[in-house]
Amino acid sequence: MSVYQITETLSAISSALKSAGEPSRLRILKALEGGELCACHFGALLEVSQPTVSRHLAALKSAGLVAERRRDRWSYYRLEPDSAFADRLLAAIRTWGEGDPVIEADRECAREFAEIPISEFCRFRGKGKA
Repeated sequence: MSVYQITETLSAISSALKSAGEPSRLRILKALEGGELCACHFGALLEVSQPTVSRHLAALKSAGLVAERRRDRWSYYRLEPDSAFADRLLAAIRTWGEGDPVIEADRECAREFAEIPISEFCRFRGKGKA
């Protein structure tokens, strides 16, 4: 095998590292450490549009770093790696960023978001109030 060939495993590892290395995606992963969140929560957390959130979540899902669950009109995301290397990457990420003011603020927002019924949160978010 040539050193220039990329194996399926190397490709998957590279994808996971690239996905986790983008600042907004890393914030999503850190927020998910507290538990499952709805896709609309990330728009409010990151202060970005829903299409941008969808792109970030699709990249994280494709890399095997998050899993999606649909319920009614909403998509919920959680940390649920599909492979051993993703599990190790997520374990390492859990130790990074402790004390960072942005990560701490995101965690607090995620806790507050989780207390609001999702139908109410998404309705207000759609009006720019959440």
